[in-house]
Amino acid sequence: MSESLLQLSSVGHTFERSPVLEDVDLQIMAGEHTLIEGPSGSGKTTLLNIAGALLSPTQGTVSFAGTPLSAVGDLPRHRLMNIGFVFQEFHLLESLTARQNLELVRCARGGEPHHTLAELLDPLGLQDRLDSPVRSLSRGERQRVALARAFANGPRLVLADEPTASLDPSRASATLDHLFALAATTHSTVVMVSHDPGLGQRGEWSHRLVLEEGRLSGR
Repeated sequence: MSESLLQLSSVGHTFERSPVLEDVDLQIMAGEHTLIEGPSGSGKTTLLNIAGALLSPTQGTVSFAGTPLSAVGDLPRHRLMNIGFVFQEFHLLESLTARQNLELVRCARGGEPHHTLAELLDPLGLQDRLDSPVRSLSRGERQRVALARAFANGPRLVLADEPTASLDPSRASATLDHLFALAATTHSTVVMVSHDPGLGQRGEWSHRLVLEEGRLSGR
C-alpha cells in the first residue's frame, strides 16, 4: 500500500494582499506521478515552492511523510535529504563540469550515494560530456544535467517547474523520457507543473490536476 508522501491541507498564499493560492488540498502518494496544469500566473510555481519547503504558506498546513513541515526544525536539511528540484532556469554552476554539479549535491547530502553517476547519466546520453564545463554545453545538454542533478541526492520527491517550457513537441517528449527514466532508476515520485496541455497524454501520470486562479481541481 502506498504511503502519503506529501499533503497540503487548506493551503493558501497571499502576496501583497493579492491571493495567489486559495484553499488548496493536495495529496501525493509515494510512487504516483502527478501533473498539475495551468496557465502562466495561475500559482503553479508558488505551489511547488510551498510543497518543497522553499516558501511557507499564508494559511493551511503542509506535511511530508506524515510530519507537518512546521514541526521540522531544519528545513534546508529536509530539502537536501528528501526533495529534488528542476528549476525553469536550471541554476547550474556554469564554471563547474557536469560531474562536479552532481557531486556537489551528493557531497552536501553526505552518506553513501544512493546511485552512481553512471546510473544518473546513462538515461540522459551525457557520458561523454561528464567532464565538460556546463558553460560549454548546449541548452538541451544543460537541461539534462539539471534533470540529473535533481535526482543526485536520492530524493523521495522531485518537483519539476515547467521543464519543457520553450521546447518543441519532440524535445519536450524526450525531456519527459529522461525524467521518467531517472524516476524509475531512483524510485522517486514526481510532481510537475506545466502550462503545456500536450504533456498530459503521457501514460506515466497517475493523476492530472488543474490549477486556475489559485484553485486546484481534478481533470
